[in-house]
Amino acid sequence: MQLEGLREMKEGRFVLFWVLGALLMLVGSWIAGHVEWTVGTTKAAYYGAIVLAFLLFLLAGLCWVGVAVGVSKHV
Repeated sequence: MQLEGLREMKEGRFVLFWVLGALLMLVGSWIAGHVEWTVGTTKAAYYGAIVLAFLLFLLAGLCWVGVAVGVSKHV
């Protein structure tokens, strides 16, 4: 009886990390798509936005890889 509840919780975590990865990818692509070198932009802000977008892409990929590994072990 308790194992069924634990199994449902694991599936909920998979969905949570899958959606979290999608949101991180969305935010990272939004930042990367709007980075622009204009008047008043400092080098630190420009490169910081690029690095932040890259880190968000990496975290999204990590979430999706974690879900894939978890699902492959779960099946």
